[in-house]
Amino acid sequence: DEIHNKNEQLYWDCLRCHGVFYDGNIYDLVEPISTNGPWNLKDLEQGKAPTIPCMTCHQIHSDNSPRKTADNFGDPKSIFYNRENRNVPFGLYLRADKQFMRADLFTLPKIYDEDGKLVSVPNTSDYKLCIQCHSPAFNHLAGSEDDRTPTGVHKGISCNACHKPHSNDAKTSCASCHPAISNCNLDVTKMNTTYFSRESPNNIHFVSCVDCHKDEKKITRITN
Repeated sequence: DEIHNKNEQLYWDCLRCHGVFYDGNIYDLVEPISTNGPWNLKDLEQGKAPTIPCMTCHQIHSDNSPRKTADNFGDPKSIFYNRENRNVPFGLYLRADKQFMRADLFTLPKIYDEDGKLVSVPNTSDYKLCIQCHSPAFNHLAGSEDDRTPTGVHKGISCNACHKPHSNDAKTSCASCHPAISNCNLDVTKMNTTYFSRESPNNIHFVSCVDCHKDEKKITRITN
């Protein structure tokens, strides 16, 4: 990503998200270490390696208690519907510690809006996992750096409410909630947001009513 590389110089912690299982450091992988570029891989074979393999978020043998009842493998439906609720099945491989940590054990971060107020964040394992990499700047400001913590009308909604876990696809996400709970009585998929167009100034993660409705009286009427 040339734009990202020009704004922030490559350093060892890039591999915390972009290469958790790479044995070397950033100086072994890329040259030059600068914001000027052009950047090249020292070992071209590394270009074939997956950036986020399955084992980044999934551990083969996770910390859990034995099942109380055995699965009936002769009846696949019973395996799904009767499966016991157990510890969350995903976590994060911590590169520095060379070990996994369950996502539900991560601390819920404090995220602030531009006015310095705490943003309501979802207390879910998927959000705790995603924000380990999609994290804000040092000041915990929503939307800074790679943070995508929802604010505005989508505040409190968890990542998997819109994104499919493995593909990150969100093409049908609006239909999961709208128009059933849309206060505007409009087709939300055609509103001027980044869902409709990448060039939109209204990012779907941070869009609020006032981004589209400048008239406060109209906002009051819609929300009431």
